[in-house]
Amino acid sequence: MSDDNDINWAEIEARETTGLPIDSESTDVNIFKARVLDFNLRRAEGLCFTQKTDSLQLIRTLIARGNMAVLEDTITRMQAQDSTLEHNPEWRLEMARVAMLNGQWEKGLAETNVVLNLHPTSITRMTTLQTSSIAHYELGDFGAAKRDIEYIRSMGLIYPRAQAHFYNEVLRIKILACEGQIENAEHQLGQMWTRFLRDRQLNANIALTLLRTETHILRCADQTSNRAAYASLLLCELMGDDLYAALARLELYLAGDTSSRLADAVTIDRRQFAKVDLLLNEIESGAAVSTTAKNLARSKNADSSLFDSALSTFSTIVIPKHQVLLQLEPFTAYSLEVGTRPSQMLMAILEQVTPSKQSVFEAVFEQKYVSHLHDRLLHMTLSRARVKWPISLEVTADGILKPATFLV
Repeated sequence: MSDDNDINWAEIEARETTGLPIDSESTDVNIFKARVLDFNLRRAEGLCFTQKTDSLQLIRTLIARGNMAVLEDTITRMQAQDSTLEHNPEWRLEMARVAMLNGQWEKGLAETNVVLNLHPTSITRMTTLQTSSIAHYELGDFGAAKRDIEYIRSMGLIYPRAQAHFYNEVLRIKILACEGQIENAEHQLGQMWTRFLRDRQLNANIALTLLRTETHILRCADQTSNRAAYASLLLCELMGDDLYAALARLELYLAGDTSSRLADAVTIDRRQFAKVDLLLNEIESGAAVSTTAKNLARSKNADSSLFDSALSTFSTIVIPKHQVLLQLEPFTAYSLEVGTRPSQMLMAILEQVTPSKQSVFEAVFEQKYVSHLHDRLLHMTLSRARVKWPISLEVTADGILKPATFLV
């Protein structure tokens, strides 16, 4: 346990969910910042294991990292040391999350009802309802999930930056896709990309969640989802999110990626993460129960293997559908400004395996390339692209050198 007993967590969470700065620099608050604000889960876990820390910050960090073996041992030890935890709404909320990580949807739902009866703070109530809506969704009760969603949307007007509000909107879109409203779901997902880019709030966690929602919609539409799944894996590796990295590998595996390394990795993930094992058991039985398993079972085989591509080689992800460029180190999101010449030239370069000056110029300007007439215009447009986006583009005698960029 931490010595920081005077921390006003209600105030800190209220500041985070309304966008106000958090001034405290205690160990527990730094863990909170690393996990919630910076999405650096490895740093958050490192602080937990090297400093005295609050029990809830430790449990939340272990859940975020997907470190189930350590998590279960820690829960058992803490419950033995403190008999009052069962009356703590924050603790019971985390127990609901743990149950759901293990595929125990009914148990998780029961825990959320306990939390609501313990008179939690407004933000905890909001998060509990969001957790409840997920349980209803996985059990296939979309009506009950929607009721929770509407409560959370109202609370989101008070706490617009709350993570529960964001995840609530994502779940609403996923339900639309499940109900066959594919175009509506795609449109609303596109609006989320646009809004977060416009407001400069598109962090790694939001990008990962939106990409995972993309894979869900693609499967609902009976389309291949492997490229969005691979981009998700790149972001998970960046964030240190081991559980969602395992889920991204599972998505690639179910989409027919033939890599033997991937099959071996999924076997290991299955032993380490109960959620992966449960999903595969449902799918392999031919009688998927949870909504996520049913969606994954709809995976369409891809025509190529992506997993054997070295993750470390990619420095950038580009999502042409939403006109987004994601720089990985350090994570930064950029709009590609659809319709502009620099954007057109950047995409023409990235979409070609070995871009030449001629092929790029003709793709953008739609006229025959003549070196002595057009080289200056080509260089000027490339210079503008380099100013707008931190991406290495170099013109040589043989063509245009581009960075290792993954196109979704």
